[in-house]
Amino acid sequence: MMNPKPLLTLLMIFLFFSAKSEIIDGPANFRLKPKGKILVSLTDGVHVECSQLENGWFNVSFTISLTKQQFEKGYEIKMGEKLFDDKNKLIGVAVANIPSSSTSPHTSGGAPGNPAVYWMEIIGYISKSNIKEGSIPENTFDILIDRNRTALKFDNLRNYIFENKYEKDDLLKKFYPKLKAFSISESAVGGGSALDRITLVFENDELIAIIHSRHLKIENIKDYDLLYGNKIIIFRPPTGENLNSFLKKNKAAYSGTN
Repeated sequence: MMNPKPLLTLLMIFLFFSAKSEIIDGPANFRLKPKGKILVSLTDGVHVECSQLENGWFNVSFTISLTKQQFEKGYEIKMGEKLFDDKNKLIGVAVANIPSSSTSPHTSGGAPGNPAVYWMEIIGYISKSNIKEGSIPENTFDILIDRNRTALKFDNLRNYIFENKYEKDDLLKKFYPKLKAFSISESAVGGGSALDRITLVFENDELIAIIHSRHLKIENIKDYDLLYGNKIIIFRPPTGENLNSFLKKNKAAYSGTN
């Protein structure tokens, strides 16, 4: 039987380096703060984690691979250094010394049969123009919903769910065991309090609700407030349930109460 530990390590690496949603339209200037000092020239196609847009700027982070020696010595990125991802692909060049306050080193693994891996998260700012619009999940989702407004079925959303790395979500399972939900997590960058960025709730194969933390451009649909900055769009409540009860149970699920 195959030892699952190396597979677990590979999965952790994959999730950490691939969980980023947005994609750089580059080359792009990665800055210490909006309109501030340029720290890195990022190459086109780099995946980043983005906060919500604020005054034309995204607070973002990207990930580079470290060696054990770099991690143990407290690696500091100096001007002129080339930065690589976990596949040893060049993703940027430092154009200034990067302050330690903008970096966060990490490691995982290290047990027998589970080799240690090392990486660093680098946090800064990117102009709105340097993020590919089509890589923003809300943008593609808005278009998809408009195109399928009369047929909001799982099959019509399957490719979008797969391409944006949605995962099964069991938050509502206690109240609605027959419903299925898929979500992408809100970014940890920017200090937001929302848990999920977008959650799609299905009854059978029909999309009945959308929980979201960022603005969606879906016309003629009312948003209801939940908790932690999240809102919910309800196309219809589950069979046998009324809207107010559905809202109440969603809030209970988020607060962890019965």
